[in-house]
Amino acid sequence: MNFNESQYTNKEEANSLISRYENMMITGKNQYFDVSEFEIIIDFFLSHDNNSKAERVINYAINIHPTSNELKLKQAYVCFKIKKYSSALSILDKLQNIEPSNSDIYFLKGKVFILLNQNKKAFQYFNKALEIQSETSYVTDLCFEIAIFLEQEEKYEQALKYFLKCYEIDSEDNEVIYEIASCYDIIEKYEKSIEFYQKILDIEPFDDEIWYNLGIVYNKIEDVEKALEAYDFALAIDEKSLFANFNKANTLANIKKYDEAIPYYKEFISQVDDNSQAFSYLAECYRNINKLDQAIEYYDKALKINNECSEAFYGKTLVFYETENYEKALNTIIKAIKIEKQNSDYLFIYAKISTKLNNLENAEKAYNQALEIVPNDKEVWISYAKFLFNQGLLNEAIELLIKADKIIINEAEINFSIAALLLKINNDDQAFNFFEKGLVIDFNKANVFFSFNPQAKTNEKIKSLINKYK
Repeated sequence: MNFNESQYTNKEEANSLISRYENMMITGKNQYFDVSEFEIIIDFFLSHDNNSKAERVINYAINIHPTSNELKLKQAYVCFKIKKYSSALSILDKLQNIEPSNSDIYFLKGKVFILLNQNKKAFQYFNKALEIQSETSYVTDLCFEIAIFLEQEEKYEQALKYFLKCYEIDSEDNEVIYEIASCYDIIEKYEKSIEFYQKILDIEPFDDEIWYNLGIVYNKIEDVEKALEAYDFALAIDEKSLFANFNKANTLANIKKYDEAIPYYKEFISQVDDNSQAFSYLAECYRNINKLDQAIEYYDKALKINNECSEAFYGKTLVFYETENYEKALNTIIKAIKIEKQNSDYLFIYAKISTKLNNLENAEKAYNQALEIVPNDKEVWISYAKFLFNQGLLNEAIELLIKADKIIINEAEINFSIAALLLKINNDDQAFNFFEKGLVIDFNKANVFFSFNPQAKTNEKIKSLINKYK
């Protein structure tokens, strides 16, 4: 039983009943309503999220029809809706003694116990409700209702078990298969999710929404080729599909195919012209292909839609920084940080801009703030070390990187950076140890060493170690 689903199909009948009931409340003149009419009125208020009115109606209805088990069950459901769980259980216990074969009673009890975090009891009642049902269609419907309720309560693994019971009964019910695929996706069993989305496509190959969902799952397992293929199928079915266009654009941008991503972003914003994120992503594509005027244009459009779109301010900052317009870069990154104070990327670029403008105290403070947020970001550590190194603070830079090495274990670039600085202060033995460790971890990152200490290219020991690990 779907307790909050109206028992009526005729809206005119429902509106007439609501009008009669509310007129009675206003005038105080009693009117008679039978049990089914009360149920319609209560369902109407529940479906409009007016639980307080539903409670008043059920209390009045019980006074008029005190022996109606249907209304008592409805009363229990209203108590459930308004979180009076003890009252709901009290009513249901009494009803269970009267109607021990009514599966709706056990179903509602199960729902109450889920919300009371008494899961063991809840599933006992859900299973009892299913045992009572004899007709297959009723079992399927009840199983589905239990699963949907559990899904709404974010109990996806438990919901999945009931959806799979439905699937055992009817393996061609697309609604059930869709929910199974969705649950597998949420609990990160992506291969199973793909399997069930494919089952829908075996039945309905022209369902663009399923192709789109399949693309998302392929993205999650980083199978970009199949993700793009799925989005292409979705777009072949409906070329205007909003989210297929958007997700295909994102996928292409993520693999740095910015030119290819641009038309899909443009198709999306041609239909949705108030999405600041889409404009910002489009601007980012233009920035990455060095079309900076277009990038600024679309960042500005993003900000016109949402003047607190921090990623657009950040994007403009990168354009200004890359074109050495540091004052403008400072102005835009300050705006981004005001919106998102704990964004490490924003603090990092702020530190680099401050360094360029010789605001060294601000730069150092920003580096430290960024590292508090992302202590495992090697790029920030190395940049901060270079900042100290360029001020002649070699010992401080070495100490910083040794601290980083304890936090980020076995990171080649950190080891190469330490080696370069140790060699600068003539601590050769330790320098060679760190350099060799870096080569063992990742030989190809040795260029980091030379960015700190280019003169070391002529060092015979360094050349020997490189030849050893080539």
